[in-house]
Order: sequence, then C-alpha cells, then structure tokens
Amino acid sequence: MTAPAITHTTAADGTFSAAGAAAWDATHTLANLSGADKLLGAGEGSSVVDEITLGSGLAMTGTTLSATNNTSEVVGAGAPNQSFDLTNGGGGGAVTIISKSIAGIATGDQLAIEVWYTILNNSGSNALYTTVFSLGGLNMTCADAGNTTASATARASRVSGGMFSISASNLAYAQQSGVGVLTPTAADAGGSLTVAASRQGWNTSTSDLTGTQTIVFSVASSTVTTTQTLILHSYIKRKVSAV
Repeated sequence: MTAPAITHTTAADGTFSAAGAAAWDATHTLANLSGADKLLGAGEGSSVVDEITLGSGLAMTGTTLSATNNTSEVVGAGAPNQSFDLTNGGGGGAVTIISKSIAGIATGDQLAIEVWYTILNNSGSNALYTTVFSLGGLNMTCADAGNTTASATARASRVSGGMFSISASNLAYAQQSGVGVLTPTAADAGGSLTVAASRQGWNTSTSDLTGTQTIVFSVASSTVTTTQTLILHSYIKRKVSAV
C-alpha cells in the first residue's frame, strides 16, 4: 500500500485533523487501525503493516525487538582457596566441595561447572580419588586413572568439569571430564601428564530436572588415613539457554 501522508496534527493532544485522517485508506483509517497493525518508520515516510515476520533468533514484545540466541548466565563463581579435609570422606565417602541452587532451569538448557583445585596427600600412602558431579537426582561419578602418590609438601593439580544437558522434562544427560597429575609437584614445577589423573564418563536420567535444582561437586578418597587436604582455588558455573 502507499505510505500515508499525514498533513496535520493538533499539537496539544496529538490527534489528527480531518485533513490528516482523510489521508489514510479505507483499511487503515484511525478507526480501523488495530493493535495487530505496526507503524514502521517515522514522519512522512511511515507505513502501516498488518504483520511482521521475524527471522530466527529474534522476538518482539510490543514495540521492542530483541535477540533470542543462546545466552550464557554465570550463576556462581569464586576463588576462595578454601580447604577441605578429604579424610572425612575416606573409605568411599564423598566430601561436598560445592553445592549451589540454580533456579529457572528449562527444557533445552545446559548447566556447566568447572572446578580448579589441588590435593595434598600427606597420608603416607597412595590414594585413589573419585569426583562426583550431580544435579538433582542425576549423578556422574568418575575415579582417577590411578592413585595419587603421597607427599608431605607437594600438591597434585586438578581441573574437573561437568555438563548437564536438559533435553526434556523426562530426559537429561550428564558428562564429566577431568585432568591432573598423579605425582604431586612443588610450586611452579610443571607436572607430567604422562601420569595423568584423567577422567571421562557420562550418565542419563528420566527425572524432571527443570525448575530449581542443586548442583553439587564432591570428592571421595579411597583411604581414611590422615592427612589429605583439598584446596578449592576457583570455580565457575553457567546456565546456557538454547535458541
């Protein structure tokens, strides 16, 4: 249709004069203009359309156009250098290192957590460490590829990551991966990954993990012998929403 030519307005109240209203066609007179019609542009070049088709990744609320592409929201982070006694979790029991509630989980969301930490195994004997990531009732448990050597001063460096993918209200997947050294090193001394504490695994659940859930990271030791200390150096948790 031809763009309307608005010839006059009344500045005091913004209404159209008779001459201005006559410029609108029979379909888009002021009386017939509905909430579904959109006014595009400004001034003399403005035009009225009945429908706007939005491309992928766009949404319109009223007159506001916004993007709906993947969004990543940090829901927890820190570098507390907090110490945890792994001896309390000896014999297969896990010590909770991180436990945080995450709200607003929806179908299509992914929950990711990455944890950086070191372990001082000053127990006098080698120890096997197992990491556990969980979201609601979905657990992902992986043991190191071997035992961590005991040392009174050197630490074993670790980085562990967990991912939870919410496919539907009755289907979710979990994956875990991690890497570190089995032979502790002194500060500023690189550890050899030829003896890596690597971990890989996955799990699935038909539980409903939408809404509000608690994400947990914990570590268990194979021995109750003291002293075994984990220091949490840094962690970050993200909620990623799909298109």
